[in-house]
Amino acid sequence: MVKIRPLIKVLGKIVGLPSGSYLDPETLGSGTPDNTKYLRGDGIWSTVPSGSGMKSGTATAAVTDIYTTTITGVSSYTTNDAYIVKFNTANVNGATLNINGLGAVNLVKNNDVAIVGGDIRVGQEFLVVYDGTNFQMIGIAPNQMFAFVTNADSVTINKGQPVYAFSATGDRMSVKLANNTSDLTSAKTVGLVFSSSIPSNGTGFIITQGVIQNLNTSMYSAGDTLYVGSTAGSLTSTKPYAPNHLVYAGIVERANAGNGQIYVRVQNGYELDEIHDVDLVTTAPVNGNVLTYNGTLWVAQAPSGVSDGDKGDITVSGSGTVWTIDNSAVTNAKINDVDWSKVTGEPTTLSGYGISDTKANFDAACSDGDFLFVGDVTQYTDEQAQDAVGAMVDTSLTYVDSTPLLQRSALTGAITASAGSNTTSLGSFTKAELDTAVSDGVPLFVGDIIGLTDGDKGDITVSSSGTVWNIDAATVGVTELSATGTPSATTFLRGDNTWATPTAADPSGWTTIVKSANQDVTNSATLVDDTSLQFSVVAGGHYMVEMNLTLSGNNTAADYQFGFRVSAGTQTGKGSTQGLSNAAAIQNLIVTAATSAATNAVINGVPTANIDDLVAVRIFYSFTASANATFSYRFANAVATAGAISRTWKGSILRYKRLD
Repeated sequence: MVKIRPLIKVLGKIVGLPSGSYLDPETLGSGTPDNTKYLRGDGIWSTVPSGSGMKSGTATAAVTDIYTTTITGVSSYTTNDAYIVKFNTANVNGATLNINGLGAVNLVKNNDVAIVGGDIRVGQEFLVVYDGTNFQMIGIAPNQMFAFVTNADSVTINKGQPVYAFSATGDRMSVKLANNTSDLTSAKTVGLVFSSSIPSNGTGFIITQGVIQNLNTSMYSAGDTLYVGSTAGSLTSTKPYAPNHLVYAGIVERANAGNGQIYVRVQNGYELDEIHDVDLVTTAPVNGNVLTYNGTLWVAQAPSGVSDGDKGDITVSGSGTVWTIDNSAVTNAKINDVDWSKVTGEPTTLSGYGISDTKANFDAACSDGDFLFVGDVTQYTDEQAQDAVGAMVDTSLTYVDSTPLLQRSALTGAITASAGSNTTSLGSFTKAELDTAVSDGVPLFVGDIIGLTDGDKGDITVSSSGTVWNIDAATVGVTELSATGTPSATTFLRGDNTWATPTAADPSGWTTIVKSANQDVTNSATLVDDTSLQFSVVAGGHYMVEMNLTLSGNNTAADYQFGFRVSAGTQTGKGSTQGLSNAAAIQNLIVTAATSAATNAVINGVPTANIDDLVAVRIFYSFTASANATFSYRFANAVATAGAISRTWKGSILRYKRLD
């Protein structure tokens, strides 16, 4: 029994019942009511027909951003079909949805804008509507901000180029390409072009904040800050400085040749006269002005002079035009570190320094044995000067007028020597006399040593009566050789007298290029130049190429295709490749180029949808170049598929050799 209100409308009639009374459901319609029945409008208890209400399902992503779900009653995609879908995993980038295995369809928002990372959160439910091409998601919180604009420039503006607000046309803002060379073309920068391109006077979308994808950001690194460049419509990672204007455009989230990603957040720099507490408008600045605070604002004014008066060590006069050093205040301690080249007007004579230029003054000032640097002292006789110098060096040296020269007194007793001793000419003497006079380790300047016997002298072997001295290799090790670097088991002495590790060279003129980093192509069948595997060729040159590649993919349908290209002119050549089909079978294919810039693309299979399941491929190719150019290896998806990644791995090798 069902308890109802005292007054209720049943089957179009008002039924009045006493308070607290009950009504039997069987009396409301024909049929038997139970927990599986609903009262139809014609008064019959019935089950709900199959397919009634909004179809719904729960989506999961076994592979990142590739969602699948099962929804009862859906056998095909029909325009305007709508579903309630609950997503159990968050998205990282653009994503697809596959219902009942009918095929992956791109998920978009705002009519045709691919979703970006963070648009789908774990456990969120969305209304998904099929528009004939994409699944439009209704209910996504704004993760990007766009503006619909008119291109007021004279040229087509392209995706990723910065634009500034120019004017308004047709009730919407008009824009032109921005650059940082003037305030006019930079101060009102509003965003980057989001549409693939907008022709002159045409309309399209720009992004003012959020993520923009599918750009060429290979010239940057992830995390680079981007600014508006000096060329119209350009970006740069080099921070601009005056006179150019600084406009922050965003940050690189992914560096890639075809699938680059930038987070856009425009922030314009300011002119000095645009700062709220700087007034350069009321009084416009002129050349030579300085910025001065007047108590309220910073304003431009001419620099004021220094008032006359005592400034410590300096006295200022002439309305600040004359600065005079105060001799009574400037002491010797204050000029100790002044370079003499900065001092002018110094005296040129001794008397100028208060010194009388007489011999008596020198006698009084100098003690015996003092050393002096003397120019010309006229009061001294030659004998007095020579005796003074001799006494300083050796008391046995005296001046002889008849020679005239310094002469040593006769030497007697044993000859002795020590470091720093003076030398004299004593004629020849024997080795025995030298042994007696000289201690071990004492240096001597020697002319001819007589009587040195042949034999081993430590590191030196003497022969031929002392005329031949040979280095003893048994006692002189590599550490005693005078060479740069460090000798070890892995270093060798090069011809430039350097200890170095030998570097291997490719034989017979081959050059080897090793790929330095992984490179991906995502959702694109357009061949992209490999950033590492390329080299320069000359017109008329004949070349032979060998490659050892490691590749992979996360989608067996998208596979992996490759080819070669010259950046200018044409190439003529043929080759072969050995790889795998997507069924993991060995396949040998032909690579050809007949008077064209690029070879025909060759498809190599990816056996499993696993980016870490690596495939090894060998390629042999020979060609002739018609012009000076860059020869590049290229690759892409075999079939453009949302979320499909084709990867060339770090460590892949290209070897080439010119044959002529």
